[in-house]
Amino acid sequence: MLPDVITYNCAIGTCNAAGKWDLALHVFTSFSEKTEAGPDGSTFTELAGALEKANQWRFSLEILSIVLSRSVVPDG
Repeated sequence: MLPDVITYNCAIGTCNAAGKWDLALHVFTSFSEKTEAGPDGSTFTELAGALEKANQWRFSLEILSIVLSRSVVPDG
């Protein structure tokens, strides 16, 4: 069985809680490349939280660009 959006969201959320923004970004990139469904609003919200905590605003802007291009509504 392959990981689904919930699995990836949990992994990114755990990275967020642990302050591991770089790992959260890696999981997100892997998720975006390996699944057909792709990230949802929760995915982007968790990743944005991890990037915000680490003051990684350049990556945050890149993620925002992806969100806007995909018309995804972030949670929260």
